[in-house]
Amino acid sequence: MSAPDPAEAPSLRDFAVATYGGDGVQAACLTLQDAHGLDVNVVLFAAWAGAVAGRALGPQDAAAASEAVRRWREEVVRPLRSVRRALKSMEPLADARAALRARVKAAELEAELLQLDALEGFAAKLGRPSAPCAALVSSNLSAVADGLPADAQDAVAAIAAACHSGSTA
Repeated sequence: MSAPDPAEAPSLRDFAVATYGGDGVQAACLTLQDAHGLDVNVVLFAAWAGAVAGRALGPQDAAAASEAVRRWREEVVRPLRSVRRALKSMEPLADARAALRARVKAAELEAELLQLDALEGFAAKLGRPSAPCAALVSSNLSAVADGLPADAQDAVAAIAAACHSGSTA
């Protein structure tokens, strides 16, 4: 991973969407989110910070990034996700419910994209950038998953592998 021209470097939004579509990444992200309570956007931010922005994250930086978007996550993204998931299993008004669920899902996605924008702005607080590289991606993802059990580490490794394969930019 050589240093990209900043004008051509993918935004965090573009990187996150491309990475999330990589082999095994969605399942890995959902494991980190549902089983371990991690914010997928913060995980993808950590990968982008290393792969694109050349920023190193320690555990304190990862926690600060998460805190920077905590209120948005808790008051906007999670409630939308909860409504979307609840609508999936409700029986009455199946057609109307499906249409409403689709609109809630679109709102949830837009809320997550706005959260990614906020995290991209947070990157400027991380000090001087260096050259983006695979080692930074792995190190940053380890900082986000610091202290989590083996299945979380496996999920982090799957995300790092997708970034290293070059399938994300």
